[in-house]
Amino acid sequence: MLTQAQRQFHEDGVGAEQSPTYASFSLEWLLLAAVVGERTGQPFPPSFWQRLEQGVLAQSARYARRLAAHRG
Repeated sequence: MLTQAQRQFHEDGVGAEQSPTYASFSLEWLLLAAVVGERTGQPFPPSFWQRLEQGVLAQSARYARRLAAHRG
């Protein structure tokens, strides 16, 4: 899963596919896998969580910019 997280998200958190919807979809599945890992005693390494966090922050920033643009 760490390899997939690294393939799907650049270090700055921007999705590799440059698609906000695909990035959100990827984040959901990676988070689900991580939760399952935690609950079954097979936690993912900190580097996985860092990449996921960067993805969430990048998606949040993109959403905030769009929201601000609509409000003028």
